[in-house]
Formats: sequence, structure tokens, C-alpha cells
Amino acid sequence: MVRARLVAVVRGSRRLNHYQRHIGAGCLCSAAKSFNAVLRQRKIELLSTSLNEFYNPLLALIDINGEIFAKTGPKSFPKEEPGLSAAGLVWQGTKRKVLTNNADIEQILRTKSHLIQGPDTLEAYQPLLLHVAMYETFQEIETDLYKQFLFPAGIRDHIAQQRLAVLETYYHASGEQI
Repeated sequence: MVRARLVAVVRGSRRLNHYQRHIGAGCLCSAAKSFNAVLRQRKIELLSTSLNEFYNPLLALIDINGEIFAKTGPKSFPKEEPGLSAAGLVWQGTKRKVLTNNADIEQILRTKSHLIQGPDTLEAYQPLLLHVAMYETFQEIETDLYKQFLFPAGIRDHIAQQRLAVLETYYHASGEQI
């Protein structure tokens, strides 16, 4: 009889351990799923912030400046009067917008570089940062030194490509469709 009670206690103990292991594993699995869901959500939020505060505004400002230069910049001026003087006056006005946009570009590059994603690097943006910083100076002081600080070739394509890569990663992570 004592032996039967002892066997029953041991069997009950085994069952209890069996249930504890399964319940514990379920809690552990549930916690891991919750943790992974939080990580996934934070990744989606970071990608969204990178797009909204770095890549999108940078690309928009560069495109706006490009349009301003193409439509009102010195290369668009007529070769002779009438119109040459008016084009110069228009350019003086629109150039202020370019300078404002350049200040915004510089601000983004200085304060939002932590939002650069993936294989993209801050070094890729240094020629642009140098250009926008020097452009204002060379508007006040005309010199041939400006040729060393021209708008960097390929930077618009670089930003567009990086933006697209971040956008694709965002859509993949969030499950949304392009």
C-alpha cells in the first residue's frame, strides 16, 4: 500500500512536470513571438521615418532646385535683350529659394544622417553637403574656386536608388504592396 501511494505520487509528479514543461514552453514561445512582433514594428517605424525625414525630403528638395535651375537659371537666359535683364531679375528671386532649399538639405544631412539605411553611407552625401554649404558663399564672392564645388554628378540617382531600396524593404517588412 505504501508502495502504491509512492507510485501514485511519483506519477502525479511526472504529470505535473510534463504540464509545467508544456505550459512553460508555450509561454516562452508566446514571449518570443511578442518580442519578434515588437522588433518588426520598430523596424517598420524606422524605415518609415527614414523615408519621411531623410530620403523623401532630400530627393524633393534636389528635384525642386533642379527645376528652378533648368527653368530660371543662367543657362535658361536668352542670349540678348529683350528678356536678358528680366531673366536676370527672375533668377535673383528664384535663387533665394535655392539657397533656402540648400539650407534645408544641409540641415537634413547634419541632423538626420542617423536615418541612413542599409548599405548607404554618410560619405556618399559629403560632396552634396560641401556643395550646398559652399554655394551660398560663392553667390556672395564670385571666384573660379566654385568649379571645385559644383553639384555632385550622380547624387540625385544615388538618393533615388537608396530611397527605392528602403521603400522596398519597408513594403517587405510591413506586408504592404508597392
